[in-house]
Amino acid sequence: MWQLAGKSQPATQYTATIKAMDSRIRPFLKFAQRARNQLAEIWLACRLTGDAIGGNLMTIKLILAPVTGEKAETIALKTGLDLARRFEGHLRAIHIRPNAREKTSLPKDLVNSLSGKALKQVMAEADAKSLNVSKLAREMFEAFCKEQNVPSMTRPRKTPVASAGWEEKLGDPHHVISIVGRLADLIVICRPSHKIDHNTGRFIKAALFDTASPVMLVPRSEPKTIGTRIAIAWDRSAAAKRAVVSALPLLAGAETVRIISVGEPTKHGPTGKQLATYLKWHGIEAEVESERVVKDPPEQALIKAFDEFGADLVVMGAYTRSRFSQRIFGGVTRTMLNLKSMPVLFHL
Repeated sequence: MWQLAGKSQPATQYTATIKAMDSRIRPFLKFAQRARNQLAEIWLACRLTGDAIGGNLMTIKLILAPVTGEKAETIALKTGLDLARRFEGHLRAIHIRPNAREKTSLPKDLVNSLSGKALKQVMAEADAKSLNVSKLAREMFEAFCKEQNVPSMTRPRKTPVASAGWEEKLGDPHHVISIVGRLADLIVICRPSHKIDHNTGRFIKAALFDTASPVMLVPRSEPKTIGTRIAIAWDRSAAAKRAVVSALPLLAGAETVRIISVGEPTKHGPTGKQLATYLKWHGIEAEVESERVVKDPPEQALIKAFDEFGADLVVMGAYTRSRFSQRIFGGVTRTMLNLKSMPVLFHL
């Protein structure tokens, strides 16, 4: 016998009572579970894209700019500082000094075969050269800050103010960027002087593949404007969506935004019109260009569309086709990485 509500009841009757209670409670539990899942989705969306209820967008506060000492890198520094001023953020310039074995111009096999005085001499020469490059890079940065009249700091103040700071680290450039870049809202890199290869593209590769941060490549000549006319290269992919989310603060401040789709779209994914509706929820008006079906390679058609629109910034997902496929057959990302005429914001 079981005791329930002060009365003695048989076990079978108790079981029936529990089942009746369960049938009444179960719908409420399912409703609570659905509500919990929906709240979790809303919370995640707010973390990714800003508090839509309060009307605030995620902002750009910490901007990372790798510096090697090239004069053209002042364009990347200027772009990063302009964004820091726009969002009351911080430009973090970082110079990475490789260890002596990596810095020497001699073949690695030859360096590894050296010993004694010969090895010490080679390492000393390489280290001296590396220190000289670091000195020139820092002098360039300090001259830039003085010219721009920007305060130098390494820690944030209670009152937000645009600032810049210098850091120097010893190690493998790819490894260092892959670590420090994960805590950047945006990584700004100046395009190399020639086509990207294993050596000149290591910053870009590390930033794209190992940081999960958006990467803005800027041309080697200073553009008149950045972010007033933004073109979104929309292929319905998850990478393109991540690029759009990371660019929301820039899109919100643009005069004109246009969504451009070229070639065969991804079968599954939101259309350009649906993306425009998404942006409208964030207070961003965007033009939607009809999807262009072209015979030419899509990368060439995209560049033509950007030029016709007069874009001063392109937002796009990176490597929506495999890197191997793009290396063999070419591709949009590979072409845009080598594009010299306009800034491009990538996200993988």
